[in-house]
Amino acid sequence: RFAASVSSDYLGVPHVVRDLEQAMKRDFYVSTALALLLITASVWRSFRTLPRTLLALSPIALSYVWMLAGMRLLGVNFNFVNITISPLLIGLGIESGVTLLFRYDEERETNPDGAMVRAGAASVVAIVTSLLTTMLVFATLLMARTPGLRFLGMSALLGLGFSLFFSLVFVPSATVLFARRAASKTKPVPADEPL
Repeated sequence: RFAASVSSDYLGVPHVVRDLEQAMKRDFYVSTALALLLITASVWRSFRTLPRTLLALSPIALSYVWMLAGMRLLGVNFNFVNITISPLLIGLGIESGVTLLFRYDEERETNPDGAMVRAGAASVVAIVTSLLTTMLVFATLLMARTPGLRFLGMSALLGLGFSLFFSLVFVPSATVLFARRAASKTKPVPADEPL
């Protein structure tokens, strides 16, 4: 900052750091946007409706916001190392919600009543095991001596943890709520029957 206040034409570490930070921010936005675009296209191709696509993508959006909030609370800033976690979290985080929704569709074709309960019973253990093993691997980075690797581990644990939470809490709840709304539009609900 001091060198910039004297002259805009300076060399050395401040100049390199400034350029590196600008390049990292640009790369972060590009890689995250590209990952989101490709995953959205893939999910759209699978579900073919906007509400279902948004529901499948919701754990990513919610977990990403909560991850950033957690990073802020823990004092973890984006740096060259943990900025690479962004596209990885998007890719890993989408899996749980999509798996649960596909299983729900299979169960609903068999019998719509209790389809989400059966879908959860059939897939939750696999979802939890898959994400917890990935989280355990990233948790080993918390013991690293390098601060950048520790921050990478913290960011990954926050992102994957919130992704798991929202996949197992928000997606089933929203799916059942939307199914009940759709059912109530097709047949009238008696006044004494709870929604």
